[in-house]
Amino acid sequence: MNKSAEKSARLEEVVRRLAVNIELFSQVERYYKMFVNSYRDLVEVLRRLKLLELVDFYKKYKNCSIEETWVLNKQKKKYYYYYLKCKEGGPRSIYLGRSLGSYNTLRQVSKRAFELKQLIDRVGELLIEFEKGLLLYMKYLKQLREV
Repeated sequence: MNKSAEKSARLEEVVRRLAVNIELFSQVERYYKMFVNSYRDLVEVLRRLKLLELVDFYKKYKNCSIEETWVLNKQKKKYYYYYLKCKEGGPRSIYLGRSLGSYNTLRQVSKRAFELKQLIDRVGELLIEFEKGLLLYMKYLKQLREV
């Protein structure tokens, strides 16, 4: 086989691979756009759920402690009340009432919202990294076409 035939065969192989890569790239690009749209929809749903308000609540009160206090009524019977005591920020003491059920639920939900926001932020960062890689790959394919 002469050199011209070898170069021609190699060139045909490169062109064939390039065509396959372009087709695969188009699929990846389509899936990427679908993923970005789904991510935006998720962020919008979470915005409507007021996720950030729960996250702010968790950040503000996560280091506070619960204190139980009691008072005597006229019949000399003890009643217990709960307060949220915070060392930093305001207010220093928040009345929670006679039961912690609602507060515990709010604290758990706000903690999960905080964790969810962290995950969403991480997915957003990964999307940016993926987009950079996609653009680099697109640049590479464009250079191959010009060869």
